[in-house]
Amino acid sequence: MKQIAIIEASITFESLTQSLKISIDDIKKKNAHRTDLIESMQKHFDFLQDARTTFNILVDENKQYQTLLFAEHKKVMELTREVEQLKKINENLTNGI
Repeated sequence: MKQIAIIEASITFESLTQSLKISIDDIKKKNAHRTDLIESMQKHFDFLQDARTTFNILVDENKQYQTLLFAEHKKVMELTREVEQLKKINENLTNGI
């Protein structure tokens, strides 16, 4: 996942959450009798909060996997360098015989 996409998605979640919360509060103040609308919007707000929590968990897991991937890539690079060095040593030994 690209970092900019993660940031954009986080901002979108925050904007949607705040906007919906403000709308719910506004309807509660101005049209408290519209419980059907309030309950529906609250339900969607709760779903959005759950989705946001799941998204945050996935972002954290992605960071952990990126760290592990970097560490494994570093090991591969070190081993590749070591193999090249051993090939040179082997070649020198073979040529020396």
